[in-house]
Amino acid sequence: MGISKELNVIIMLCMITGGIVCIGVSIGSLKNFHEKDMQYIQTQLMEERMTQLKQLVANAYSVLETSNFYENAQKTINDMRFGDHAQHRFFVLDLDGLFYVYPEKPEVVGKVKMDLVDAEGKHYIKEILSSAQKHGQGFIQYKENIEKSSNNLLKLVHFKLYKKWNWIVCAGIYIDDIERVIVQKQMDMT
Repeated sequence: MGISKELNVIIMLCMITGGIVCIGVSIGSLKNFHEKDMQYIQTQLMEERMTQLKQLVANAYSVLETSNFYENAQKTINDMRFGDHAQHRFFVLDLDGLFYVYPEKPEVVGKVKMDLVDAEGKHYIKEILSSAQKHGQGFIQYKENIEKSSNNLLKLVHFKLYKKWNWIVCAGIYIDDIERVIVQKQMDMT
């Protein structure tokens, strides 16, 4: 009987150890699954925003294709708005950095502004020009300086070169909310 008790204790210890190992492996697997799930959600949200921006720029681009005069196209694009509360606008510049449309900063229209930098010192206009010359279109992210606010928001901009006039049509949206969605999802899962 003594051996039987010892054998039962050993079996119980093995079962407890095995259970602890299984729980550890399960938690590790769930954590890995959770991280992959969050990465997938983040990727999907970003791809959705990129698709939206491409469509918006295509709309503004069609204004250029159907317009006979710079002034008509300039006014039309200047008046175009998008977003939930029509808070977002397009901006247009040429390959030399001369701004034709910039409703958010009307003081730069008619000026070459290669020196514009974001909140982290990134020369985003130079990057847009360089990429537009090389690839014709693309995306850029930068931290926008928000006046009267301590927050700088991450902005995603899509741009496309209109070769006939050497104009670059740009549209941007803030993407900080993607990170907030991920954080909220993580909080909901814990």
